[in-house]
Amino acid sequence: MKNSTIIIRLYLLSVLYFFALQSVNAQDISSSSEFFSKTNAFFEDYVQGNSIVYTKIKKDTKPLLELIQFIETTQLDAVAEDERKAYLINTYNLLIIKAVLNHFPTLSTQDIDGFFSKESHLVGGKHITLDRLEKEILLKKYPDPRLHFVLVCAAKGCPPIANFAYIPSNLDTQLDNQTKKALNNSDFLFMEEVSNTAYLSPIFQWYAADFSPDAFTFINQYKSTPLPEGCLIKHYEYDWKLNAWELEIIEELINTRY
Repeated sequence: MKNSTIIIRLYLLSVLYFFALQSVNAQDISSSSEFFSKTNAFFEDYVQGNSIVYTKIKKDTKPLLELIQFIETTQLDAVAEDERKAYLINTYNLLIIKAVLNHFPTLSTQDIDGFFSKESHLVGGKHITLDRLEKEILLKKYPDPRLHFVLVCAAKGCPPIANFAYIPSNLDTQLDNQTKKALNNSDFLFMEEVSNTAYLSPIFQWYAADFSPDAFTFINQYKSTPLPEGCLIKHYEYDWKLNAWELEIIEELINTRY
């Protein structure tokens, strides 16, 4: 009888400890302002040379999981309207990283069936796919073509990922700067002088309707050396290799696993 009482007490203590731990975890990030500051610290720590150091995140997932928990449990309408656009940009980029880590090690999201279109993620208590978050929530509510240069899909073909969070009070400047950074990056957009051909990211093909009145005009708003009138426009093949700082190490991990 005494042993049974002890076991019951231990069980109750373990249950209480579990819920206390859950409560502490739920309070790790208590406001959107704290979310933005911790997101900023996260990207400062884990982005290097426009790439993500996935192996470093894998060693200590707590900073990422704190942010993901806030995203999962915070209703969108609880985030102020003037903060929501920046919040959703950060949400997309963080969920992409978490989704990659769910399948780590991997060399490309294209090796994961339904990575964007089938796998669901909790955002404000609702299950949505990455495709839906991007196209039906972000781009539909905020038809801003500059979003294509800050939403990073975990591929080397994406625009460079920033080592900072997108902040509501400075969002317009950040969007402009990241758009300029991408469009003046010769790895992202390059001109072949001999053939007078501009090679653009397939992003301009996939989302052609978003660039008004056309891609040529949009690009020249941000490019320090404008594309010449009458140049040919072509789209190079998208590079879906993971935007990882340590891609060779990840490849070794995969080879070791198999």
